[in-house]
Amino acid sequence: LKTQTGDPRSTLYGSCMNRMKTVSPANGTVRAVVFWQGGSDARSQEDALSWKDRFTTFVTELRPDLGKPDLQIILVMLGDADAKVAKKYPYWHVVRAQQHAVNIPGVTKIEANGYERKGDGIHFTTKSQLAFGAVLAGLLPAP
Repeated sequence: LKTQTGDPRSTLYGSCMNRMKTVSPANGTVRAVVFWQGGSDARSQEDALSWKDRFTTFVTELRPDLGKPDLQIILVMLGDADAKVAKKYPYWHVVRAQQHAVNIPGVTKIEANGYERKGDGIHFTTKSQLAFGAVLAGLLPAP
């Protein structure tokens, strides 16, 4: 996860950390992290089967790197896959099972089912994004 070069933004993790560390008290504070990822891991059995371990490593490194050992993580789990999605991402169900198996204190899991999807069967329509965003906002801890 961590960068091996001198550039803190040379990895996705490093870029994420860089952005979170630039939040100033004048702009607010990081109260939670929404983690919404996993679809691309459903293309490979190896990636799908290691999803939980990699997520656990992410959480284990993120909290101390931010100096927030109790930082809430909101894990948005993959929604159910229709036949079109399952054909393109054959290990979708494996990633979902890995996500369901996560049991880390301070990690809140939320399902992404029940929202209208675009034609790709994966991404939310704008209307669904707005509705889901309101649900996510309701999960944030008080300032």
